[in-house]
Amino acid sequence: MGFRRSVSPSSVRYAFCDTDSMAVSPFNWKKLQQFFDPLNPFKEGDFLKLEKENYAENGELRELWCYGISAKRYALYYLDENGEPVPVKWSSHGLGHLLHENEEEWEKGLWTNILRYALGKISKEELPAPYATEYAVAKLSLTKPHLLKRVKAINDATPTTKQIKPYNFVLVGSPSMSDSKGEPIIPVTTYVRPYDLAPHETFTDARTGQLYTEHTELYWKRLDKMVEEYIGHPESKFKNGNKTGKMRRRHLVVNKITHIGKEANELEETEVFGVNEDSYVEYGAESALTLKAFKDYKERLVIWTP
Repeated sequence: MGFRRSVSPSSVRYAFCDTDSMAVSPFNWKKLQQFFDPLNPFKEGDFLKLEKENYAENGELRELWCYGISAKRYALYYLDENGEPVPVKWSSHGLGHLLHENEEEWEKGLWTNILRYALGKISKEELPAPYATEYAVAKLSLTKPHLLKRVKAINDATPTTKQIKPYNFVLVGSPSMSDSKGEPIIPVTTYVRPYDLAPHETFTDARTGQLYTEHTELYWKRLDKMVEEYIGHPESKFKNGNKTGKMRRRHLVVNKITHIGKEANELEETEVFGVNEDSYVEYGAESALTLKAFKDYKERLVIWTP
């Protein structure tokens, strides 16, 4: 809250912020440091420090730019001597769960292409082209019985020595097709390398457990399609989040209060399979029995006043 109050719209604009950091105009970072410095419990150093991405190889501050798609999809970059964008810090939100043979560089390469597209150096068609032969594949560990049940059909058709065991990894695809009820078919198959072999393997639907053995690659979303969706992702937190430009806050009317956990109950599964109605734990006194117990508990409370 202190960060946001200190950089109110009347004084400073900021690109993005997190719990303990904020990207602000280069004209205002010193002002922020001085404002919060009285809170510094240490004898030396600044309470708020400039992150390493601000510095060039020679140790001098460099000019950084920010490109944001939505609240958690952004990149900081500078322009080299040829005017080409070089990302120095980027968000992995929506990408971090995906596997790639070149794990060290592929996210940076993708963001470089996104920035080149945003700067008009390549077309919208050229941006996803390098990923046209790859698939969106994620990895999941079968750490719970209900997860192992998702691959039962594969195990039933596989010799015991080659079956998927508890705590084994499996590969999960982003769905590209739906079943007769309109529900997405989420492919789950054995762990193979290279990862792009996975779409050609027999798989089960993560929701229904149904086995698929023919034309399996058609059910796996290609990476180029995911890239197209990634750059067009709307920002639901803002009123004009489906447009480009300065965002306007969405005004909400509260109908009811539901107590839930801060994060999804099964974070790894949610990242791979997506969010559904069971992803969040709800807390509340639902039943008459629970309400009575809560009332009895309140009556027995003793309020101590010093």
